[in-house]
Amino acid sequence: MAVLLMNGASTNNITSVTDSLGSHLAYSKLVALAAVQTDTEIWAANCASAQTNMTVTVNLSGVVNINDCGLAIVVFTGAATTQNGATQSSSSSNADPSANLTTTANNSWVIGAVTNWSNTTLPTIPGGQTDVFNSLTLAFQNSTTGTSGWAQAQTTTTASSGSSVTINDSAPTIQYSMVIAEILAGSGSPTATVAWLS
Repeated sequence: MAVLLMNGASTNNITSVTDSLGSHLAYSKLVALAAVQTDTEIWAANCASAQTNMTVTVNLSGVVNINDCGLAIVVFTGAATTQNGATQSSSSSNADPSANLTTTANNSWVIGAVTNWSNTTLPTIPGGQTDVFNSLTLAFQNSTTGTSGWAQAQTTTTASSGSSVTINDSAPTIQYSMVIAEILAGSGSPTATVAWLS
């Protein structure tokens, strides 16, 4: 399962996702939130076999400043072949980013993406969560427009269905858009690898 987390300091939506494979993966939008002059989305596609040197293209509506966008592709080995899109969105003014969902299956992994419209401040990620970008915290940082974005996830899966999971930051207090999604397990527990980021 390949999951794309997209941050953008604009209201330009993702219209489609394509790749360089001869038989393209089928990408579906799990969640999207256009708020506070930002657009933040999570997409997923089932990939039955390992790929090398694959190029993924995100097509956006309107005129886009690429410096205001960030994209990560996270590969979940052992994830279910289809995802039910169980998601939660949250946006606010002058608050610490936070969103919550209740898991619908055992051994789910909850991930999230945040776009910070207020400033370029780095997030403070609480214990039990990790930076998806392997310490390369910012997917994008634009000092000209004063915007930034990042992705984060649980450090482990959640064992039981029906569990309440919060993805949040203890700082900064900002205007933001945030989306989170539950990645369903296949036969076991999924493991994650960051395949690419920009």
